[in-house]
Formats: sequence, structure tokens, C-alpha cells
Amino acid sequence: MVSTYSLKGFPRIYQVGQLSLGPLIPSLCVYVPIEHFPRSEYDAARGCDVEPRNIRTTGTNLSRIGWFLFGAAFLGLGTLVMKKIDWSKLGPPPAGPAVPAPSAPVPEAPVVVARRMIPGMLTRICQALNEGNPSSVQGMIAPNARNNFQMFDTICKPFTYRAHYIERIVERPNNVIQAWVRVLAKPLDERGYALDFKNENGSLVLVDVADPPEEWFGPELSEARDLARRFMYASMAGRRDVLESLVPPGVDISHFADGPCWQTILGGQVKAYSAKMISYKGLQAEVTIGGAQTQSFSFLVGSVDGQYKIVSPYHNVKNEYVLNYDPKQVCGSSTWEFMHNLGQTEDPNLATRTLARFNLQGGE
Repeated sequence: MVSTYSLKGFPRIYQVGQLSLGPLIPSLCVYVPIEHFPRSEYDAARGCDVEPRNIRTTGTNLSRIGWFLFGAAFLGLGTLVMKKIDWSKLGPPPAGPAVPAPSAPVPEAPVVVARRMIPGMLTRICQALNEGNPSSVQGMIAPNARNNFQMFDTICKPFTYRAHYIERIVERPNNVIQAWVRVLAKPLDERGYALDFKNENGSLVLVDVADPPEEWFGPELSEARDLARRFMYASMAGRRDVLESLVPPGVDISHFADGPCWQTILGGQVKAYSAKMISYKGLQAEVTIGGAQTQSFSFLVGSVDGQYKIVSPYHNVKNEYVLNYDPKQVCGSSTWEFMHNLGQTEDPNLATRTLARFNLQGGE
């Protein structure tokens, strides 16, 4: 509905229309002032007039309109805000990996504990044995071995100890932990021992001392036999270049490469050979070989700068070499002198190398 009217003395009013909002607000008149118009036209549009008796009702309607518009605006703004919120971030956190409950620390393996304890124990044991006072370390020795003086002397005779070092600590059956130990005694006597430790009543103690196991020196002895065999056949072939590669610098191999007497002694063949560890200016591998004209003679093999070398090509001639023929018929009157010279051929730095392995100087 569209109508126009005016009150007396007021501008002309243009009514846009009436709007009904249901039971909350029955009707609404919207007016726009246009111009003055006659009274008769006012009466025609009386239905939308605001009479004094309806002022209260009209105010109530306007209040309802205000609240309605406020609610609508609030609802619209709330809807917009709700759409902007990332509700996934406001919910409970996503389930992560389960955190295990605190547990007791995992006990260390016996060999790990032993590797930490044995070095210090062995130092104290060696010092006590060198002073002739094994009773001072009874707590580190098993009860049934505390009076085993033969075992003590095997490790270290009193007042002879110089140094020691551990090559390896390994596990053995029956809860035994074994330490492979090299011990150097005066003047330059090196030995290798396998020391057995065991946990008794919650304490790690020394229970026994044994000879080195096969797997300790086995690879070194095998390498020593191979080097000695190559040296023998290179000598018979006159291969000086090969001989020089098998010995450390400073070893004279001229007798073995060119000496006619040596060639005669070898006789062109090698009968047999064996190997063992001996102490000679340190622990060396000794290879004993039999030739065609001799019962036996030996080579010494040791480690030189991380490689195995023949450190003494003809060792201990007086004890190992026995002729099966008359020397004068083979090498003339100088035969024994010649053999003696062979026995003196060795690495001039042999003792120095041994001391260096124990972190010792020559005078210590």
C-alpha cells in the first residue's frame, strides 16, 4: 500500500508502504517527507497516522524493531565469525604415539662392565705383585687363588715388572671374562697371558691365568710361516728384491741372496716348518724350518709399522743349526764364521720397537 498525507502545518508525507513482521510487530509504516498537501488527503491516509493514543504502542514497536535488528546483526556477525574459526585446532589434540611408562634402567652386559673395570684392576694387581705384596689386592683375587704364588709369579715376578697393556677383553663360557694381556719384564722379556675374571658374590675377581688361546696368536703364526717359506724360496731363486720386501730396513740380506755357502746349505728344498711364540727382545713368532743339508734353523717374525716382517732371518744359530756334513767340504774353513754372521743378522731397531709398543723409552 502506498499513500500520501500530512498533518496540519507539517510537510507532505509520502508513505512507502506497510510491513508486517508477525506477532512481534503487527505493522510498520515507512514515511518519506515530500511536500504540503490538503487536509482531505491527510484524512484519506489516516490509517497510517500516529495518533496520540498510539504513541506508547508505537514506541514499543520501535523498541522491538531495534532489538530485532540488533539480534539479526548479532546473528549474522556470529555466523561469519563461526565460519572463520578453525574448529579442528580448538578440539582435543590428535592422538600421538603412546608414551611408555618409566621403567627401570636396562642393566649393562657383564663384558661392558668388565671392560671398564679390568684395566684399573690389572694395574693395581701388577703393582702389588711387583712389590711382593699380593695380600694388598686380595679383594680382587678369587678366594681359592689368593695363595697361588705360582700364578702370581706367572703374571709378574717381584721387582721385575716394567709395563703391560691389554690387547682384548672377550667373553668366555661359564660367565668368564678373559683379558689378553702383554706383560714386559726386565730386561726385555715380554710374555702374553690370558687372565680369567669372574663375578663372584657381586664382585669382579681374578680367578686364573692361562696360556694365550689359539685365536690370539694364531693369525700371526700363520703369517709368520708364510713369510719364512717365501724367504726360503726367494733365497734359492736369488730374488734379492723379494727378500728386501720381507725384512725391515737395516737388515742385511746379502748372504741370503748371493752367498754360495747359503745356497749349498739350503740344498734346493724345504723339508718342514713349524711356528710358536717366543720372547726375544719382545714377543716374536719363531718359525723353524728344515733344509736338505740341515736338521733345522729358524726365523723370527714380528710386527713392524703395522706389517709382519722377518726381523731375524737366521736366529739362534748355536742352538738350532746342526750340520749333517763336513763344513770344509762345502764352504771351506770359513764355514762356521759364515754361519755365525748369519745368526747376527737382525733388525737393529728390534728392542726399540718393543719398548715403543709399551710406551717406554730405552732407559725406562
